[in-house]
Amino acid sequence: MKTCLQTHELTKIHKGVTIVDNVSITIKPGEIFGLVGPNGAGKTTLMKMIMNLVKPTHGDLDILGESVTPTSYKYLQNIGSIIETPRFMEDLTVLQNMEIHAQYYGYNNTSRIMDVLGRVGMATHKNLPVNRCSLGMKQRIAIARAILCEPKLLILDEPINGLDPAGMREIRLVLKRLAHEEGMSILVSSHILAELEQIIDAVAIMKNGTLIEQLTMNEIHARNLEYFVLETPDVQKALVYLTTTLNINNCAIVGERHIRIYEMSLSYQELFAKLAQGDFSVDGFEKEKKTLEDYFMSQTKRGSEDA
Repeated sequence: MKTCLQTHELTKIHKGVTIVDNVSITIKPGEIFGLVGPNGAGKTTLMKMIMNLVKPTHGDLDILGESVTPTSYKYLQNIGSIIETPRFMEDLTVLQNMEIHAQYYGYNNTSRIMDVLGRVGMATHKNLPVNRCSLGMKQRIAIARAILCEPKLLILDEPINGLDPAGMREIRLVLKRLAHEEGMSILVSSHILAELEQIIDAVAIMKNGTLIEQLTMNEIHARNLEYFVLETPDVQKALVYLTTTLNINNCAIVGERHIRIYEMSLSYQELFAKLAQGDFSVDGFEKEKKTLEDYFMSQTKRGSEDA
């Protein structure tokens, strides 16, 4: 099996409005695949079409090498998901919540429940009432419920939203273990790109319902993603100096005190020496690499400029 999930020109039009427009993505087995885009990009709708919660207007969907039709449901046995905010019976324990969920789906097996709780690091908290669990712990319970059926594909919509740094780290470790140690494919969306960057193997960038680009993280890192950061209280004066005196136009003001310089023809030492000759204070000058967030912003901004 070369692919776990493949969509081909998947489209959703609702009341004359195109929500998802000809989106084609491919997810490999054991891969953590990020889905990113501004609010309203169509990410959740795409996930819901994969889950058969929303019927596509047209397009094709293949799961585990089999074609999915609008009347297909059996394939959902191979998918676990958290699309909406997970809900629990708060006064009951973690184990009791899991048992109720298992009974509903026909998996009334205590050893299986304890197995999935252990895989998400919640087995030792099985007797803890859910109303005493942190948000991160609740998300891990929700993931345990989602993997109870031993899915090949796990779909998570904003699983770290609202979590503190410790909670984000907990979820990050769980997802990496499920994918890279157990071979589960994971489709995950998040607007916290710095966190997402630490776990994903590939990413699809969406905007206004369309797919801008799909690429691996290795491909992102292999591109020219270095830049200089100038810190100065005189950003306007420094920008004029860069663009007129030094003829460097590929730069931009970021915040109140920083300018990012994407022109890399000069070395660090050469550019620093030239900046020191300018009529402004240089409080800091560093060489940095673009993050996934930087790349995402450049791609979505470019899409706006080309439109």
